[in-house]
Amino acid sequence: MQRKILSSCTPEYNLVPNDKTKLTFNVHLRAPEVQDEDGKRPTVALSAVIDTSGSMEGSKLQLVKESCNFILDQMSAKDKLGLVEYNTVCREVFALSRASEGFKPEASRLIKRLKAESRTNLSGGLFLGFEQQQKNKYLDWEPEEDEDKLKQEETPRQAEEADGISEQSSFVEVNMRDDDSFSEASMVEAPAEDKATDPTLCPPPPQPKRTAVSQLAAMKRARFAPAPLHQGRTPQPPAGLSAGLFAGRAAPNETRLEEEAVRSIFLFTDGLANEGLTRQDKLVDTLTRLLASTTPPPRVCTFGFGEDHSAELLGELAKAGAGTYYF
Repeated sequence: MQRKILSSCTPEYNLVPNDKTKLTFNVHLRAPEVQDEDGKRPTVALSAVIDTSGSMEGSKLQLVKESCNFILDQMSAKDKLGLVEYNTVCREVFALSRASEGFKPEASRLIKRLKAESRTNLSGGLFLGFEQQQKNKYLDWEPEEDEDKLKQEETPRQAEEADGISEQSSFVEVNMRDDDSFSEASMVEAPAEDKATDPTLCPPPPQPKRTAVSQLAAMKRARFAPAPLHQGRTPQPPAGLSAGLFAGRAAPNETRLEEEAVRSIFLFTDGLANEGLTRQDKLVDTLTRLLASTTPPPRVCTFGFGEDHSAELLGELAKAGAGTYYF
C-alpha cells in the first residue's frame, strides 16, 4: 500500500487586496507513521508548563488549552504527560503520568479548568517543570492489565470535588527575586474561610500555628532554601497536587521512567517575566547549569503567544535547552 504525505496551506488572511501584498502562510504536513523494525518508538515524557497570568485571559489561554489537548490526543498509552501552571504562584497540576485511556479525559478536565490571574513567574514555572523531569519517575493511574476494570463514570459530586485544589487549599506564598533573597513581607497566608478541608485531598494532620517569622525560618531550613533548582519560583501548595485525578483516588506508587524515553519541556507563555527571576541572562544561565547537571537532560521548547511576547528571551531559552522556539 502506497503511503502519502498530506499537505494543507492556510493564509494569514481570508481576504487580501488585489495588488502586491506580503502574506504569511501556515503550511501543515502530515506524514504516515513510520515504525522501526520492532514496531516500536521511544516513549515520550513531556512536561507542559503553562502561563496562567492575567494577560493570558481569553483567546491566548484557550489556544494553549487546545494545544495541550491536541498533544494529549496524539499520545499513545506508553507516553507520559505532566502539567505545571504558573502565575505569581507555581503549582504542579498533575505529576508526570502515563497517558492511558482513562487518564486522558481526567487530564483534559483539569486543563479545561485552568484560569488566568495575577503576574508572570516564568522562572518558577520553568524550573518546576524541570524538577518534574529531574525526578525521572511517573505515575500509572491505570495499570494496563486493570484498565478495563477502572473505566467507570464519576458522579457529578465526585467530579466537582475532584476538579482541583485551588479553591479549597491554603498555602504560604514566598517570592524569590533576582537577588535570591526571601522577603518576609511577601508572605501571605490564605484566608481562614478558604481553609476548608476536602477528604478527597488527603490533607496532612493539623500543625501548631506558626508565626510568619517561624514559617520563614522553617522554609529556609527545609525545601525552600535558595538553591539553583528553586531560584525564582514560589513554592507549591501542600502535597496531593494530583488529587484532582480520578475523584481524589490516592496516587499510585511512582515508577521509574524508561531510559530511552524522549524527555521534553514545553513552555507556553505570552509575555515578559515580572516575578521571580526576571533578568534574561540569569534565567538562561540557571537553565544552562541545570541542564548540564542532569543526565539525560530534557529538551526545552518554547511557544510564544501574542505580539508582545519576548521573542529574544524565548529564543534564548530554547537555544539553551537544545529545543525550538515557536510563535
